[in-house]
Amino acid sequence: MPRQTASTSNLLLNGNFSQYAMHWNTTGTVDYSRQYCRALTGQASQQVNINPGASYLLRMWSQVIFKGAGAVVITSEPSGTADRIELDAFHLWTKREFNYSPPAGTTSATVTVTGTTGEVCVDEIELLVDTTTPVRPELIRNGEFIQNNTDWTVERPGPTSSVSFTAGVCSANLGGLIYQDIAVEPGKTYSFTLMAANPTGGDGAARLYDVANTGVILLDIELRGPETFQPYQRNFQVPAGTLQLRVLMVGITFLRLDSVSFKLA
Repeated sequence: MPRQTASTSNLLLNGNFSQYAMHWNTTGTVDYSRQYCRALTGQASQQVNINPGASYLLRMWSQVIFKGAGAVVITSEPSGTADRIELDAFHLWTKREFNYSPPAGTTSATVTVTGTTGEVCVDEIELLVDTTTPVRPELIRNGEFIQNNTDWTVERPGPTSSVSFTAGVCSANLGGLIYQDIAVEPGKTYSFTLMAANPTGGDGAARLYDVANTGVILLDIELRGPETFQPYQRNFQVPAGTLQLRVLMVGITFLRLDSVSFKLA
């Protein structure tokens, strides 16, 4: 392909492979001698820092020949969620563009070019912040718990209930809960995301209520998983007449929370 000037906004270093394999971690058989990535039976990968509140574009030129099969994969960390772009149909150099929205709690992403058979070729690969998408305002305050319980109402209804904040993580156990009231627009759809972990096989819940009628649960998400943090996400359309939502998380037994977010979908 014709050599292009490297983009200063590209999060991937040496995305045009003008420096051959520099900045790319290579395993198996990958050829850079033609100043593009030619994955035969191997992979090339690179990790970049990510802002989970931003949207991204992955742009590249790809070519699949000689019955090639492979993919470009964006793996979000620490969740391990993978966005996979299959490269398994014959085509000569073609420009491609894909949207990437990191899950809640994402701190980095690894972009991997893989090839298992034939030739899977990639050049001019870029991961860019999508400036065409308006930034969606965050409605949750202190959702990373950097300021401990600031902006959160904390309740410990039982004699053994507990809520604590340590190193940007909220622990709610045995009925302990936190909540925050936010203003919303009726009829609009919002994305509710958080990271949760369950020590010792515990469980919890994330719930939405109309502040004007907290006796009715509008959305109930079971938070039950491993001891390591896992992402949870739900889209929620605000009912007619609802102007404020209560965003509540409760540790039914044992629950750890981080990266709580609520914004327009």
